Amino acid sequence: MICVIPFCRSDFKQAVQLLNWIHELGDCKAHSAILTTHPDTQWSDAQGLLKLAQGSFATTELVLSDAPDPGWPRGGNMLFLAVSKRIQEKHRQPFFWCDPDCIPLVPAWLTTIHVEYERVKKPFMGRAYDCTQPKLPPRLLSGIAVYPCNAFDVIGPHCHKDRAWDVEAAYTMLGNAEDTKLIQWFWGQPNLPPT
Repeated sequence: MICVIPFCRSDFKQAVQLLNWIHELGDCKAHSAILTTHPDTQWSDAQGLLKLAQGSFATTELVLSDAPDPGWPRGGNMLFLAVSKRIQEKHRQPFFWCDPDCIPLVPAWLTTIHVEYERVKKPFMGRAYDCTQPKLPPRLLSGIAVYPCNAFDVIGPHCHKDRAWDVEAAYTMLGNAEDTKLIQWFWGQPNLPPT
């Protein structure tokens, strides 16, 4: 399985912490990593993260989106488009989208997720949750999830909107997803973490 770690200038330090933590938990040498960012990210920062990832994954790669970071959620959508296109064209494997604020909790976490994904045989696997925010679907699949190798074709059309792809593609994803307890979802706000 491919572990995709997206990052931008504002969450670069979180990406460093995530990769250090992944290394501390024990390597993911049975898996690959793709880091993805915008072209306005400091090149030395991107190369430094790639070097960190090389210590934990079998292979690593850096994929750049086509345009500077426009902020959230459009920036995240652009990263998803760039990396899902690359995976669909070159790698043809499922991938786990692992935002920098995602925190693996146990050793062999990625292998455990991979084995469960292979067992359930559904295109998407993540944590489904109820949403009470106005103008959003009543149920969503967390963006931190496993996606099929053809996610570019399936989710790509939803990435050109002003909302995050996991919101825009909620019905498509949930209709073809396994709700797993291996991935938990806690949403907080700056300086107000979830409890």
